[in-house]
Parts: sequence; structure tokens; C-alpha cells
Amino acid sequence: SAAVAACERGRQWEQALHLLREATSSGHCPSLATYNAAIAACSAGHQWQRAVACLLALRQRGPRPDVISYNTTMSACVRGERWELALAILGEFWLARLPPTVSTFGAALSACERGSDWTQAVDLLATLQSWGLAPNLVIFSSMISACEKGHEWERALSLLAGMSGAGLRPDVVSLNATISACEKAGQWSWALHLLGDGRRTRIRPDAITCNATVSACEKGHQWPLALLLLAGMGQQGLQPGAVTYNAAMSACEKGHEWEQALHLFSAMRRRGLEPTAVTCNALVSSCGRGQQWARALDLIRGMRLSGLTPTVVTYGAAASSCQRCHAWAQALDLLGSMRHNGVPPNVIVCSAVMGACDRGQQWARVLDLLDGHRGVLGASTVACNVAISACQKGQQWQRALDLFADMRSRGVQLSVITFNNLIAACAPRRAEAGARIAGSSRAQPFEDGGRWRLSLQLFQEMQQACLQPDVIVLSTLISACGPAWAVALCMFAGMPRWGVAPDAIAYDAVLGACRAAHETQKAIEVIRASGVAGHEVPPPPA
Repeated sequence: SAAVAACERGRQWEQALHLLREATSSGHCPSLATYNAAIAACSAGHQWQRAVACLLALRQRGPRPDVISYNTTMSACVRGERWELALAILGEFWLARLPPTVSTFGAALSACERGSDWTQAVDLLATLQSWGLAPNLVIFSSMISACEKGHEWERALSLLAGMSGAGLRPDVVSLNATISACEKAGQWSWALHLLGDGRRTRIRPDAITCNATVSACEKGHQWPLALLLLAGMGQQGLQPGAVTYNAAMSACEKGHEWEQALHLFSAMRRRGLEPTAVTCNALVSSCGRGQQWARALDLIRGMRLSGLTPTVVTYGAAASSCQRCHAWAQALDLLGSMRHNGVPPNVIVCSAVMGACDRGQQWARVLDLLDGHRGVLGASTVACNVAISACQKGQQWQRALDLFADMRSRGVQLSVITFNNLIAACAPRRAEAGARIAGSSRAQPFEDGGRWRLSLQLFQEMQQACLQPDVIVLSTLISACGPAWAVALCMFAGMPRWGVAPDAIAYDAVLGACRAAHETQKAIEVIRASGVAGHEVPPPPA
């Protein structure tokens, strides 16, 4: 057993297993210490399968395994990322009715941490205490880390606070795990509080501490604090890495501070840090939010020149930038670049490119994109809404209705935006409506039934779909009913029934409908009767 133990210390697991086999083949029964040393050697050598095989051989042929046998095998499984197996071995340990040690719980809690199983971790802590064992620093750190991975930030805080009651002083590992728990939950103020507490209790923060705190500020949209923390790292003798800069740039992106993000990128390069795909994604997204589509496209070109492959996230951010700036031609080029570089587009990219074409009044291209990417878009409500919006802008109301029929036949979920775009598409233009009314001795609907009737029918379908109309839908509907000024007045007067307060667009719509029919006074009476405080009714035109 001494020779096998020496192999354990030297991490020579192959030699340890060879000695174990030699002892078995010579007719000798290896001792429990020999088996335990062999299991430990396999664990040190990251050979979890062989450690488990040794435990099985010990149970079948050797002396009865003891607590060390089980503890070491569980640790081997945890090192090998086989946390489920480690917990299964714990179950076998309980069946063997052996008294556990703190190391037993340490190995089991490490398995819970890797598996994000915070509920079992809590149960294990209670079991540990029921055996009269005192949790140590490793136990608390594993518990906090399990809660962090399980998004239980409040439990993590409670455990950190409970360490002092157990006579333990938190270290940087437990502090980092708790800050990371707060970071994942977007609790940036708690993360900063813990960082300050750590300094007061003389816990020296490391790069992980700062990265987690900067990331917490990023998730909390606190970009000035993220930059402050980044600047303060040098004063603590810490060198920010790519992860730190990435988090700070993401914070600037969320704060629409694209210039700050570019400054950080320059500082990162001056430090000799190589940008990653995450870096470029944050920069492209930041420029996109700042409507700097040309810079976003330049960054993608720079990525390829630097040997970095833009991901679908990168392209999605750039496409969104093109959408915001109505740069439809550039958005289509991006889609072509994705195909050329073997990056399959997703729903976000396709919808953004369609959105750019919609804003660029390119309805035919939007419909081509919808037809050409049905396999990607599937039953995307957003994409269909964009297509209907494009038809509305292009005065293609029949096509909009065809799209609506297709949505229903394919089971695409309808939304308030769907109906708003449809009603707007079917609404007659105000100039057209005014011409119709002016040519009639009485303000009647169109002789052919009028598209305003179709808008009303769509509104009824919206209600049947249990969708609550908003002020945009109702204002659009009032505009659509322009040729039928009496209907427009009724819709305006009924807005409070749907819990909607009229806005400036609604007032303009109802006044426009009545003015076209030379019934402005009627509109003024209804507006005054609506009792909306603070609205100044404009005088009728001369």
C-alpha cells in the first residue's frame, strides 16, 4: 500500500493500478488502504471511470469500503464533471450506513454546485448539521456557489452572512460566488455593497471579484459605475482583462454610449489585449443602438481581417442598426455576407433585415424575404407584422389581407400590432376619403362598401381574439373611418370604455374625419363631452 500511496502523490495512476492488479493476480487480497490509495491516484489523475471501477472492485472482492473510499470516488466524479454519478455514489454511501465526515459533505456539495442543484445542497447542509458536524469554509463556498448557479441570490447572501455565526471568516472565493449570484440576478447595488464589505473586512479582491461586479453594473444598466470600477482596478494592483473590458463595453452598449464603448476598445488594444467575438458583438451592438450603422459594418469587416468570425449575434446587432437607420440596402448586403461566410441567419436577423426594408418603403423586398426564409422564420409573429406594415406603407392592402389569412391558416399568433398594421393598411388615405366625401351631397360611406367597413370588421375580429386595443389601434381605426365621420365620432367617444385615454393622434384623427365632412362642430362637441381635462379644442377652420 505504501508503493500505491507514493503513486497517488506522484499522480501516477497507471502505476497505481498496475500495482493493484499485480497484488490481486498473485493471490493476495489488497488492503483497504491500497484500494483507497489507488482510487486517490485515479482521482488526482482525473480518471473518474477508473476510480469508480476500483470502488466497485473493492465492494465485490476486497474488504468493505470505508468513508474514505466513498469520499475519494465522489471527488473523482466531481473532477470529471460527473456530478450526477457523484450524488448516486452518495446514495450508496447512505445505504452502507457509514458515518459521514465533513469531507463527505464537501464532495457531495461540490457535485450539487456543478449541477446547479441548490435544493439538494440545502438539504445536505441540514443533514450535515444533524450529524453534529460543523461546516467549514469549503462547505459554505460550495453552498453559495450552488445557490449562485441556481439563481438564488438571496440564499447566497444569507449564507455569506451566516459564516461569521459559524466562526468562519469569508474568503475571496465565497465573496466572489456571492457577488456572482447578485450579478446574475441583476442586483448591482448588492454587488457593490459586498465589494465594499470585502474591502472593509480586508478581503483582497481579485480579477474575478472585479469582473463580477462590473458585469453586475452592466446588467443593471449602470455604465458610469462600470467605468468607475474598471478605472479603480489599477489602483488595487489588478490588471483588467478582456472579460472586464467586455463587461464594461456591454454596459456602455446598454446605456447607448457607443463613443465610450469605442474608447474602451481603444484602451483594450493599447494594453495588448486581443478582442474576442464577445468584444466585437458588444461594440457592434453599441454602434447599432447609437444608429451608427456604418461603424457597425466597419467593425464586422475588421473582425474578419483580424481572423475573428462574426457570429449570428454580431450580424443580428448590425442588422438591427441598419433597421433603425432605414439602411435597407446595407441590411440586404449583410444577409448576403452571412451566406457567403457560412453563418445561417436566425429569426432575429431575418426580421431585422425585413424591418430595414419596411422602413425603406421596400414592400416587395420584404415579401420576398418572408417567402424566401419561411424555414427560418417559421411562425414568427414579428416577421409577419413587419410584412403587413410594409404592405401598409406600399398601399398594398389586398396583399396585407392575404398575409393575414396566411397567418391564421398557419396558426401564427396574432397580436395587437398585427391588427393595428392591418387596420392602417385597409384605411383609405385621407385625401382619397376627402375627395369621396366632397363629391357627395351628404357625408355617406363609399358606395362600394368602403375599406373603412373592412377596418371595423378587423377590429371586431381583434376583440374576438381577446386582444385589448390600445390608443394606437383606436386612433388608427378612427382615421380609417374618416369617410364615415359619424362612426369615427362613436369610436372616439367609446375610447374610455376600453380603458384608453385619447391622445393627440386620436384628436387629430376625429377632427380630420369631421372636417372632411364639414362636420367639425360635431367633433368639438364630442371632444368637450368626453371630459378630458387639459385638452384645448382647436377652432374650426375659417
